[in-house]
Amino acid sequence: MQPLLGNLEVFVAVGRARSFSRAAQSLGLPTSTVSRRIAELERSLKLQLFVRTTRRVELTEAAHRLLDRCESIVEAAREARAEVLGLAAHPNGLLRISIEADVGTVLIAPTIAELAQKFPEIAVELDLSPRRVDLIAEGFDLAIRLGSLPDSSLVVRQIASLNVGLYAAPGYLKRHGTPRSPEDLKPHSRLHLMHVNDPGNWHLSAGRRKAVVERRGALISANNMTMLRSLLRLGMGIGVMDQIMATEDLSSGTLVRVLPEWSLPPVAVSLLTPGRLIPAKTRVFIDLLTQRFSARAPPRR
Repeated sequence: MQPLLGNLEVFVAVGRARSFSRAAQSLGLPTSTVSRRIAELERSLKLQLFVRTTRRVELTEAAHRLLDRCESIVEAAREARAEVLGLAAHPNGLLRISIEADVGTVLIAPTIAELAQKFPEIAVELDLSPRRVDLIAEGFDLAIRLGSLPDSSLVVRQIASLNVGLYAAPGYLKRHGTPRSPEDLKPHSRLHLMHVNDPGNWHLSAGRRKAVVERRGALISANNMTMLRSLLRLGMGIGVMDQIMATEDLSSGTLVRVLPEWSLPPVAVSLLTPGRLIPAKTRVFIDLLTQRFSARAPPRR
């Protein structure tokens, strides 16, 4: 279809100018290329379109009819191309993003604010529901996901790897004692970030040292880190949180790191797009987000 549209553009130029050389000049092509493209079009249509005389080029009856139809088609194609190029130079339009709620409030919100300031012509629609949307079927431009991902045809780009540790409120530790080793965690109330088919064990590591804290007794589990953060701040126990979610509470002293040399498996932050060719509105958002994550949680390789 693309060669046909290109040949029709050449045909319209020749039909308007009644000259191969003037058409070539207007298109910025060699005259030989214009002649070849017209010959290709005539072969594909099995019709003669032009009759050359000593003074000018005459259109056949078929060419007259084709020119009437094709002028509007070529103009529409040119307008569409100009619009797309304009989008690249001045990103605009609706950007639809599906986000993990845990990440959204901490890093995505500041990125949205920066995007609105730098690119005011981009409108943003956010979906923070826990469901995994179908990007293609539901018309989303981008998804931001935490953790491992199922195999799919989507293009995946990991932009960060979040360090995950254990945290607690100072008041809780004052009442129940501060653990000095993973073994000391057993009698404590634990707040667990729940995953699919997750028994509730904590797998900790400190360099080459490994430790497993098995689920025993009362355990509060949630699949939302924001909820766990609220429970931790209320002094409900020792729980799991990533480095970015914990930053504000660590600075204010609301929470402290427990066993700071020990960590749980890191959590990947990934961007998913329907394809490798992405519109400018999506690209500028990805650039801003990548810069923000790189400054706080660079990807692990």
